[in-house]
Amino acid sequence: MLDSQKAEAIGTHLLKTLPFETATKVKVFITSNQNVSASFLQATNQMYQDVVVISGVETRINDELYQVLYKSALMDPTAFVFPMGESCDGPDRINLFRANTVAFSKELVPTLQRMRPSSPHTFFDTLKAELYRHGEGRIVAHNQDKNPHKSESTSSTRYLGARPLLSVVVPTLDADSEKTNKLVASLKANTDDPFQIIIVDNGNAPQGYSAPVNTAIMACNTPYIAVINDDVQVLPHWWTWLKLALDAGDLVVFPTTIEATRYDFSAWCFAMTKQNLSKIAFSSDFFFDPELVIYFQDSDLLMRLRRLGQPPKHVPESYVSHRFSATLTTKDHDLSNWIQSVIASDRDIFVKRWGARALLEIGFPEEVLQGA
Repeated sequence: MLDSQKAEAIGTHLLKTLPFETATKVKVFITSNQNVSASFLQATNQMYQDVVVISGVETRINDELYQVLYKSALMDPTAFVFPMGESCDGPDRINLFRANTVAFSKELVPTLQRMRPSSPHTFFDTLKAELYRHGEGRIVAHNQDKNPHKSESTSSTRYLGARPLLSVVVPTLDADSEKTNKLVASLKANTDDPFQIIIVDNGNAPQGYSAPVNTAIMACNTPYIAVINDDVQVLPHWWTWLKLALDAGDLVVFPTTIEATRYDFSAWCFAMTKQNLSKIAFSSDFFFDPELVIYFQDSDLLMRLRRLGQPPKHVPESYVSHRFSATLTTKDHDLSNWIQSVIASDRDIFVKRWGARALLEIGFPEEVLQGA
């Protein structure tokens, strides 16, 4: 969607920068239509390529970034992908509307058919708004990211046969669910060390949260351990930054959640070392108190860490996405009644151990003390 002079300049750049087999897949087209959206939709409806990669006029995409975007879009054809920005961009490094490139598979083209009219100056933002409205986004590592331990590839295949350094514990009620599969895919794409995943599925006989986590942690044989809810997806280099914080001496660390971070302790994703387990575990046999079935396990851990003078450490450079599970708001009447009764029991145990005012320390409002 360029004038002929800019189209020629970009075409020349692509031929010089990209390998021939890659450059031949890239199309720069010129339109005189004032509604660029219409021209774009006409072109994509006729395309034979599997993936569309769109860049801003001033962007000089290289082959490494192109390949990362292309492969990521193929891996999950239901989602659009865009590169993470530079570290100096702060929170905007994960902002779709600041991204200068976006890619998606041809399977998403039908969802764009009602895209609003746009001019050459507004087209890219209009396209991103339409993708955001109808699709799910994934962030991939930027080719110029200044991560201190950045490697050439984030593919887990380079670790075949390597001894894992990290165990990722995933408690779930359905190991074959879409959200669990997405978590696993994000771990494979974005973890910068050899790792193993320990999924504990207790869906046939729900035992709450403590039992599967305790069981899995007992099976861990690696120097580092992360506990992650099944409705989380990790972003590029999530683990590298957490590992740096652990190596610096923190007992428990947790990342930034792009939807909403609980800054005292976002316990849906946290990490620790095997060496420090005995310092922070509930007992020599259990990491979490087994009597706390559904709720207050993370709060109990938070209180233990605060009493040790080393509360959980928020690591702002590490990012995850959390789609906040609806398990506790099930429409199953019997299950709902069981959940509510267990939560009440968990709260009584927590208050008996730490005192009613501990509820204020973990974020409950003053009014709850009246019923505690």
